[in-house]
Amino acid sequence: MNNVALFLTDTNNKQHTVTYPVSNSMLSITDITMKEICDSIGITGLKSLHITLGVHDMVINVMCYTLTDTIYFESYSNASSYIKILKVHDTNIHVVGHHISHIQADCSNILLADCQVDKLEIGLAKQFENIDKNPMIMFPVNKLDIRNCMIKKIDIFAQCQNIDIQGSVIDEINNKLFSIPNTKSVVQSFHVWQNTSIKKITITDEIKRLKLDSSTIDTIIARANTFIEEIEIKNSVILNTYGFTNKNFKEQTLESWQIVEKSAHNDHNLNLRSEALYNILKLSSEGESAIDKFLLRIFDFCVGYGYKPIRLLRTAGLIILTSAMLFSIIQLFKTLSTTSIPINLYTIKCGIGAIINNIFLSISAFSGQSGLERCDGIIFWIGNTEYIFGVILFAMFVNSLYLRYKE
Repeated sequence: MNNVALFLTDTNNKQHTVTYPVSNSMLSITDITMKEICDSIGITGLKSLHITLGVHDMVINVMCYTLTDTIYFESYSNASSYIKILKVHDTNIHVVGHHISHIQADCSNILLADCQVDKLEIGLAKQFENIDKNPMIMFPVNKLDIRNCMIKKIDIFAQCQNIDIQGSVIDEINNKLFSIPNTKSVVQSFHVWQNTSIKKITITDEIKRLKLDSSTIDTIIARANTFIEEIEIKNSVILNTYGFTNKNFKEQTLESWQIVEKSAHNDHNLNLRSEALYNILKLSSEGESAIDKFLLRIFDFCVGYGYKPIRLLRTAGLIILTSAMLFSIIQLFKTLSTTSIPINLYTIKCGIGAIINNIFLSISAFSGQSGLERCDGIIFWIGNTEYIFGVILFAMFVNSLYLRYKE
């Protein structure tokens, strides 16, 4: 048996309780039906409407209702309630403690708490109305608030400005807003927190602020026009991402690069993944000690934390030119200690030739083939030191190639 109780509060804050007769499995809430009830109990102005349901397999339709901004659907504490379809048009809803097979909500504010929902559609009918009337206008939803719910699927056909999900288990969230040229769907705040678990989220709009706190998301998919201005991840896990690049984020933060890295890994984009891993290591080193920062900067300069092997060419060239310069300076001082050097075209030509020879000598020392001996003095030790650097850089080069292309 279906039990429906209406708790009405008039404009004088006086409360009234009415048992609503339901002859079948259909409940319609309209201005006409509610005015008839209000007139029968002497209410001239309605302030709030709470409906307590103890029903099974019922269809509820809220349409052409304007007496209050919001309708509150609650359940009896000792009776389970199953709603087959809840259809709401232009009236905000607060639904607490119901099992609902299908919700079609075309309203500005939606709150679900302690509910089990198989499918939630937001803004579908309104979006079709806008396509017929003015296809350049998106249907706006002020807030979607979900608390301690179990929901199988959420399809959003509207521009939700604020989405707040806490303590809930959701299988799938899809943004299915129809493509409108030169128009963006903007979400001001998307907050997932308090041990929420979501299997899949598909994003196709711009999000001003995305915050994950103590929650888990299995998969996030980025579609066209996805852009996130600010992201904060605290004590949360994102297992997989698809379709993200660094261009999807306004600020290049540790969290954004972690998302890009997972996406690049799944898309088999080696260059983007290497770039993401490089930036993750670079941003992760900001809290290190001064000595560790110094060593990491050297490692970054030499080989980009192992993900930029081409930087070794720059490092090797710098070492070779530095050694050649030292060789030339030492030879110059040796020559000046025994004789003077006149400045003319011949000596300039000889000096340039000596520098070129020293560059080749430095290249030979770098590769371990200089032929220098101890009798050559300090040049011998510089050459051997250069060779040691060459061996180290070669090992770093091989390791960086493995890191970058191992997959």
